[in-house]
Amino acid sequence: MKIGRYAGVSAWCKIGIWLGWMLAAVVLLTILTTIITACCGPIHVSTDWMRGMLVYQDVIILIVPVILTVCLCEQHPKQWLHVARPRTNHLVYAILLMLVALPFNNLLAHWNEQMALPESWAGIEEWMKQKELASEQLIEKLMSETHWVSLVLNVLVIAVLAGLSEEICFRGMIQGTLGHRHWGIWLTAILFSAIHLQFYGFIPRLLLGALFGYMMVWSGSIWIPIAMHITNNACVTILYYIAHLRGMDTTKMDAFGTGDTLWVGIVSGVMVVIGIYFLRRSMTISNASSRTSAGS
Repeated sequence: MKIGRYAGVSAWCKIGIWLGWMLAAVVLLTILTTIITACCGPIHVSTDWMRGMLVYQDVIILIVPVILTVCLCEQHPKQWLHVARPRTNHLVYAILLMLVALPFNNLLAHWNEQMALPESWAGIEEWMKQKELASEQLIEKLMSETHWVSLVLNVLVIAVLAGLSEEICFRGMIQGTLGHRHWGIWLTAILFSAIHLQFYGFIPRLLLGALFGYMMVWSGSIWIPIAMHITNNACVTILYYIAHLRGMDTTKMDAFGTGDTLWVGIVSGVMVVIGIYFLRRSMTISNASSRTSAGS
């Protein structure tokens, strides 16, 4: 495959090529599933099967189509995807920011859950609840295993691979195509949140998506949002594992930062805002210095 063979095509054409590769990956999955069912009988949906489907989704449906599209449509794929190595201090601060943000994220999710649609939208609200329940049941089934091997597999699949694939897809492909301006960042964040079909967590995921988008723009590296995404997912995965291992109620973990611990959620939110301000300032100053050095 010749790099940049179709360089110069319009943004819509690029999106069409990308969606075409994704459709081909979905069709391939359908064919493979049909063959397996025909040869081996009905598929038992075990946790290993679910992880396998997530791996296929992340690698074949999300990552590979982006790489193929960018390599075909851009002369400098790495530069376009912002895969430049980030500064170590920025990477560490970004990871710490995600750790500090956990209670605030719980608080935002709690507020989001209070959302009530008008009575005329009762059918839509019921559909949203069903999708939310289905997502929760999938996550609960994967997280409920208490063997350490399951924890390692879940961290690799739910945290590392999911964080890598979703950021390459959303911040890399979609935001890169829409443009790294405010509207491109926020539109990408809306799509990022909506695609998860967890509408009672829409607001916190929307804000996370926007934060990831700005972090990539400020730092000039997609590895910053990837690291933040992986950190967020890994923390949730590990905390759920500990809760199930000790027989704890996971809803209490999700409520940390609300109710009696509301002050923790508020303090966390204040620290996040301050952290974003200083991290943005440090990143923009570093980028300006780098451009000045390159120019001289």
